[in-house]
Amino acid sequence: LESMLNEASEISKLSNIGKSASVRDGEKKLYKLAMDFEEWNVDNDDKYDDLVDPLFMAVELVQDAGTIKNSEYHMYIRSAKKHLDKFNK
Repeated sequence: LESMLNEASEISKLSNIGKSASVRDGEKKLYKLAMDFEEWNVDNDDKYDDLVDPLFMAVELVQDAGTIKNSEYHMYIRSAKKHLDKFNK
């Protein structure tokens, strides 16, 4: 029971942080959030890969977007936003 309560408390804390995640946060902040979720997921035997995967995809797309000078920047950012929306649902 204590383990379940700790798990619920941890996901609640991470969810509160994650629900405001945006591509505007930048690569470093999104990466840190992804690592926090990954650590939590590993601690829970990777049961929540489906939850964490969209966040990692968003981080990867933000990294790939580069700078606004990149001709495909907006395409990558739009895709990252879609993955963050899925993560936040």
